[in-house]
Amino acid sequence: MVGSNFSESEERVLICRFLEKGYDQTRSQIVKKDIVRSLMRELRRKHGGRHDRMAVLKKWSDLKRRHMDRVRQIRDQYHQGATLATVRPKRTRRQAEAEEEEEEEEEGIILEEEEEGIILEEEEEGIILEEEEETQEQEEEQPGPSHMAQAIPPPPPPAAPQEGEEGNSSPLSSQDVAYTPNQEIAQQLKKEIKKIKKDHEKMRKDMMRMARKITGLEELINKLT
Repeated sequence: MVGSNFSESEERVLICRFLEKGYDQTRSQIVKKDIVRSLMRELRRKHGGRHDRMAVLKKWSDLKRRHMDRVRQIRDQYHQGATLATVRPKRTRRQAEAEEEEEEEEEGIILEEEEEGIILEEEEEGIILEEEEETQEQEEEQPGPSHMAQAIPPPPPPAAPQEGEEGNSSPLSSQDVAYTPNQEIAQQLKKEIKKIKKDHEKMRKDMMRMARKITGLEELINKLT
């Protein structure tokens, strides 16, 4: 067993995960933190070990500096072809401060993008809810056939032809044709259907536009993580 506090099985898991995830090949501090957190959870779940972040990093540094043969042996046994860890020189205080500032900037950028994504989602949800409410109000205000039949007065009876005009009567034009109550209802329903179809097409285009925005944000998040 190398060092103390870590069992041989825990050391093997630690070496395997750091080589598998490419811990020393990435420069992103956020990615490195995620690798360490995942390893800590795995050690706690499988081996009951409760090691904090600094203990894991110190153990990894000790293995690389003093026991590279063991690291190489485990690499060849479980992860052939994985890049061996390199030993970094000790950081100066200025380098450590610069890395901490870089890490804070990366975390700040991710938090800002997450907040922007949440705001966009809330705005899109608000637009969808408003459109649904408007559609519901239009449906509630739309009168049914029975109400429309009651609201439309019956057409007046045709005027009786005067004497001497029977022979001169001309056929009625299409504009002068009187519709029955049912025909009036049918005409109004056709207009309502046309309006609803137009509103539905507008909502469909808005949904497609919002879906594209969400897809773009998800791709950006995947690139950042």
